[in-house]
Amino acid sequence: MIAFVVQKALPMYLSMGDARLEDWNEAGTSVLLVLPHNPLENWVELPEDLAALQYSNLLAGAIRGALEMVNLRVNCMFESDALKGAAHTVIKVELSEVIKVEAAEQYRDE
Repeated sequence: MIAFVVQKALPMYLSMGDARLEDWNEAGTSVLLVLPHNPLENWVELPEDLAALQYSNLLAGAIRGALEMVNLRVNCMFESDALKGAAHTVIKVELSEVIKVEAAEQYRDE
């Protein structure tokens, strides 16, 4: 389920048609999102004294928020970051929970 949502929606949501999804696990709950062109590269240059700053976490937050809107709670962790000199930005996305949505008790037919 997460495989389909991530495969179709994330590249479109992030406006990155060149984003790739690689290394799915057998259960389809974990994937590497490879961004050949990190959009933040065009606008951000990290000075040496701020090298530890995880500026690209903005992308991880957007991914988490987008998937939570379709009832998927995920963890996003950076494998590599183009802002820190890597060839590509790679984010690992892991499903932690499918959010169950139910009506409040006063609205249930029982």
